[in-house]
Amino acid sequence: MRIVVARYKEDVSWCNAYPCIIYNKGDPLDGSIPLPNIGREAHTYLYHIVNAYDTLDDYTLFVQGNPFDHCPDFHERLQSMTESPDFAFFTNQILMTSSHECPYDYTLQMAEFSTTLFGDMPARSFRFGAGAQFVVSRRVLQSIPKYVYEYLLDRIDAHRGAWVIERFWEQLFLAGIGDPSVPPLRLVKDADRVPRSQYNWTS
Repeated sequence: MRIVVARYKEDVSWCNAYPCIIYNKGDPLDGSIPLPNIGREAHTYLYHIVNAYDTLDDYTLFVQGNPFDHCPDFHERLQSMTESPDFAFFTNQILMTSSHECPYDYTLQMAEFSTTLFGDMPARSFRFGAGAQFVVSRRVLQSIPKYVYEYLLDRIDAHRGAWVIERFWEQLFLAGIGDPSVPPLRLVKDADRVPRSQYNWTS
């Protein structure tokens, strides 16, 4: 498993204990990959997925530069993993939102983003992990064509997109694997849809 770290100014010395790729949007840092300071962690995650799409690790853990803010037991949780799930949040705060508005920030353009992903659909509720930290398998990431991630990467810095996609990460992946609880992704061509199969998803 590889850990992708979205750093700004955080102390990332904790990375010395793990196989990490550090993407850096702050002051220069030896051994890191510099990126422009746009789009928060969502831009970093999408940048990594797009640029490593064909060589993704079997499992990738996406975290912020200080993962402990949202996951105080980060080390213990990581070391206790006996197997890597296809998807699991790495945060201690799981919240509920609506596809059409977020109860924690009504200024977020949730409905517009939902329409972009799924087309015109009735409002529905779903969970999200605060802080956008999660582990996800390569087969889940690659269930979504690269051009979808490229589309999102090109637009992530508009209309506070990083805060919006923080709410939608799991929904995006569930749609990619064809989970019946989620509408199909409107951006995916029919020929590129993957057949539904068995996945190890945390509840």
